[in-house]
Amino acid sequence: MTMGITLPLINQPASVQVVVSNPEFSPVPTGAVTIDFGDGDSTGPVALTNMLVSVTHTYTAPGEFAITANYSGDEFHT
Repeated sequence: MTMGITLPLINQPASVQVVVSNPEFSPVPTGAVTIDFGDGDSTGPVALTNMLVSVTHTYTAPGEFAITANYSGDEFHT
């Protein structure tokens, strides 16, 4: 997983993108991503579209926030 975010500004929507990739899955991974914005708010599972989840979130107070993403979907078995 790779995550990117635009610089959050108070009371302005910040864009968060998560890309899920794994060369073992063919043609592309399927499943969903849940994003925790670190301020007590999170998304429900958001379905991948072409390996990507893109959402916006608005922070209403200054602070430091640990943004995390969790993927659930394909499993690879050896």
